[in-house]
Amino acid sequence: MKYFITSQESFQKGDIPEDVKKFLKKYPNPFIILDESSKIKSNRAMYTHKMSKRAQGILKLNSIGHRCILTGTFMSKSPVNAYNQMCFLCKDYFKMSVWDFQRLYCVTMVIQQGRGVTTLISEKVYKTVYNGLVKAKNRGEDVLLCAHEAISSRWGISQSSQLHILAHPEYTPFKNVDSLLEKIKDDVMFVKKEDVLDIPPKQYSTIRVEPTPEMKSLYDQLLKKGFLDNVAVDGIALYHRFQDICNGYIPKIDDDDEEEQVYLVPQKTNPKLDTLEEKIDEIDTKKSPVIVWSNRKKILQDAYTRLKEKGYVCALYDGDTSKEKKEKIKKAFIAGKIDVFLGNTRSGGFGLDYLKKADYAFYVCNDESVETRVQSEDRIHRGGITSHKFIYDIVIAKSVDEKVMKNLRVGIELIKEGHTDKEVFEWAS
Repeated sequence: MKYFITSQESFQKGDIPEDVKKFLKKYPNPFIILDESSKIKSNRAMYTHKMSKRAQGILKLNSIGHRCILTGTFMSKSPVNAYNQMCFLCKDYFKMSVWDFQRLYCVTMVIQQGRGVTTLISEKVYKTVYNGLVKAKNRGEDVLLCAHEAISSRWGISQSSQLHILAHPEYTPFKNVDSLLEKIKDDVMFVKKEDVLDIPPKQYSTIRVEPTPEMKSLYDQLLKKGFLDNVAVDGIALYHRFQDICNGYIPKIDDDDEEEQVYLVPQKTNPKLDTLEEKIDEIDTKKSPVIVWSNRKKILQDAYTRLKEKGYVCALYDGDTSKEKKEKIKKAFIAGKIDVFLGNTRSGGFGLDYLKKADYAFYVCNDESVETRVQSEDRIHRGGITSHKFIYDIVIAKSVDEKVMKNLRVGIELIKEGHTDKEVFEWAS
């Protein structure tokens, strides 16, 4: 039996790569092991015309009759991903539509302006429904029945989901997960890294930085007014403006720009970058290069410029980095010619196993995605390492930075669809 191990990144052009075709020609019936399966998330992952080019190429590989195994983070964030991943390999695996699957394993509510489209229930609505059901139950079965009907009408939450909420005081947007795991147990293997690899654990430290007077003034202005000068914000945009301020920038809009695109003006000082520079100066980067992660492009580019001007050999790896440049960075890093690698967590969270040579990673601006965070951390925490790995978060005290960190630590995504301005203000305060 022959095995062929590959990753989703090999299928970027939407077809089977030539090297894969050559292997299949020589060994026509191997097991295909496809890594990074957590990227298969579309509810229509089994229909080629609805998928990305990368996913289309993967499905072509699976559809030509070769046996395939998915590896990576299974059922990431939501049980619905189990549906996507299993049906990707076997279209009728669950013998039900994704909508029926959601009703069975997820606590959902109707999006009022979405013409009946459902989404996972928010924590705020969950608690409101729970409190209402408890009060109704205490008043008798007839009152509880009326409450079920009212909640179903108000939020579009099924009675079975309401019974789940009533039985679980803590926020649990998924239900019947044990029965789901029982159903797929013969086809899925769960393995924790610490159970199979003898490697030192990651060591975390949070560096809390006090805001400058300018930063605090801007932050308070946004909290009190909900806007900055001529920059109006709401919903998720509000979150980004808070983060811009914490990263050391002032959001502005060019009055002559008809599209009113927001651009960022540096504040007088940037305490995050000052702290990052101080910490890197304490490390012998020739013995151990340093990794700097950020989900925001501007602060990553400014960190690159500052460190390069100071004499460090730096590499910038983000969505604009060409394939040729990425290959040069890889060769230079392996050869020990790079002191500081600066990467965007979304574009650099995968396929960078060569970074495990580094012992230090700094996060100057966190991604809200737990999965992306874990993936980027594991670039330096891989099998075969023997040294301790130190991960630092540089956060602005009493700001959204700390809220993001808190939610990442407990494995909850901070930003979800449906957050109102009021909710954003509550966690930003």
